[in-house]
Amino acid sequence: MKILIFTVTAGEGHNSMAKALIEQIRAEAGEAAEIEVVDIFKAYAGKFKFRVIDRGYLLACRYLMGVFNLIFRILQRGDPKKWERSPAQRFVRKETPKILEKIRAFQPDAVVCTHFAPAMAITNLRKTEKIPARVCEILFDFVLHPFWECTTGVDVIFTPHECFTRPLIEKGFRPEQILPLGLPVRAAFSRRIPKAEARQKLGLSDRFTVMVMLGGGGMGGSRKILKQLLRVKTPLHILMVNGKDSRSQVQIDRLLARKKTSHQVKNYGFVTEVDLMMEAADCLVGKCGGVSVNESLNKDLPMILIQRLPEQEKQNRIFLTERGAALGVTRQHSLTDLVEQAAQDPARLARL
Repeated sequence: MKILIFTVTAGEGHNSMAKALIEQIRAEAGEAAEIEVVDIFKAYAGKFKFRVIDRGYLLACRYLMGVFNLIFRILQRGDPKKWERSPAQRFVRKETPKILEKIRAFQPDAVVCTHFAPAMAITNLRKTEKIPARVCEILFDFVLHPFWECTTGVDVIFTPHECFTRPLIEKGFRPEQILPLGLPVRAAFSRRIPKAEARQKLGLSDRFTVMVMLGGGGMGGSRKILKQLLRVKTPLHILMVNGKDSRSQVQIDRLLARKKTSHQVKNYGFVTEVDLMMEAADCLVGKCGGVSVNESLNKDLPMILIQRLPEQEKQNRIFLTERGAALGVTRQHSLTDLVEQAAQDPARLARL
């Protein structure tokens, strides 16, 4: 069995999903599976385009969130019937011939796309070329991004929930293409260990524990969140996970150096034991990216979601809070208040 996974670096979520797929395929098929992962813009575009797609998204979310969200909403309202004239078509024009070349050279049994861009390229190719492999794509969030109508040439689209079936049919997909099977996460997030054991391994005492994780891509905001948590009256353990955002880690170290607090704060950089930290925590404060949401759901870890989010994560947040699967910070319910209430009434979190 040969499997070719096409991914895109725009943040790390799509790559994390690719890693989760590899792990599960290896667990089931072992060495019988030959797997190759290709980041299409890293492999086939110039360095400038690759950096613009990766860092440009993060910088837009950090400094031009309002503009980014407005453009996202406008593009969502595009006419699905005009998909061939979509502005996204220019996005993969250069890479499309190289994607075909790779498929022909590797000769996979299946192609999996963790981003709409390679799925769009294959949809275009199938108008004139034979792609013998079964092609699958994964709906990354709890929302339909713009441009999914450009990817109807795949054989299967995996979705996180049945409620996306009808909107996808309106976008041009056939019912038999749509499989609402949930989204892949690494096996570590499906294994459970007792909370007391997880806390012992991390050197934590038995007090209400809040984990803060904003994705680690450099979008910032961790320091402001910590300042709000330090105002909570109930003594907390606060686990700050900064990932590759070294700037936020330094800012938090400086804040803690000059501020006395009854809370026990651990300020981490990049960590590899996020699954263990989720087991130790009573709640997660963070953004609302598709991967971190699914990891939290698999761990039964209640989420308190911040307000300032890129549009797709904002719509993820609406999806989850409306279904009672998470709490959302609002003007009426501050982060400080929500964590204080959760610490005083753990049953509220247990109902999520």
